[in-house]
Amino acid sequence: MITALNRNAIVVRPTRKLNEWMRSLNGSEICETDDEPTVYLVTEQDAEDESSALENHWRKIADAEFESWWVDERDWPKILNLQEFLEYFVCLYSEIVHDISPKRLVREKF
Repeated sequence: MITALNRNAIVVRPTRKLNEWMRSLNGSEICETDDEPTVYLVTEQDAEDESSALENHWRKIADAEFESWWVDERDWPKILNLQEFLEYFVCLYSEIVHDISPKRLVREKF
């Protein structure tokens, strides 16, 4: 049985600029830009469309992404707006999210 979730999804992938930033810190790249995207679920009320979803959540997503690669916030790129965020991340948006697993959904805090 497929269950629809009352969430929308933002799929985030690193860009070449994010890889360049990482290389400037430790000499290695994060990954290929098509590898291992991260999916963020947002409420339907928070995100009427892709534009509002990104406008409402780009800062939280940027912080989570940078922290997953480098914990020292002082070294993170200084991103001031959505346009700059999109230089570091490619985002795909979906208004439809289905859960096809029969197992109970478990939430973990990070």
